[in-house]
Amino acid sequence: MQILKSALYIFVLLVLQTVIAPRFSVFSAYPDLALVSVVIFAVLRDRFSSTLFSSAFGILQDILSAGLYISFILLVILSNIVSTVKEKFTENNLELAVNLTAICTLLYWLFLNIVRMTAFEYRIGFFDIFSLVISVIYNVIMVFILFPIIEKAVNGKPEK
Repeated sequence: MQILKSALYIFVLLVLQTVIAPRFSVFSAYPDLALVSVVIFAVLRDRFSSTLFSSAFGILQDILSAGLYISFILLVILSNIVSTVKEKFTENNLELAVNLTAICTLLYWLFLNIVRMTAFEYRIGFFDIFSLVISVIYNVIMVFILFPIIEKAVNGKPEK
């Protein structure tokens, strides 16, 4: 049943990510629902489950999107980083998810831009930094929206 819930959640979020999220674009930045979901899932579950979740999400996101096709690799790496950090901190899962989402958004952005700079001779400008700040804000806001949903799906009850 858990696999069915996860598959349905991934499908709904991919539709939202590809159809709805770009409508809220501000300076080419919009929430990355896949990244936020993977971080939250990794905070709430064990490493193996979060790696499977991030793998499925990354593969489907790469299949459905046009771009560099590296979401799979990035989401799995970030999921494992979050799982490692989570083992050291066990206090407040929501606070941990917020902080790790902000950090993972930065790491995701850095990696993508390193690939762009090496493969396409891309130059980072002020607009890119401003877009990063907006992306971090968007993603942190999405943690507060998605955390109770994912927590209820994973644990059966929201954290108080």
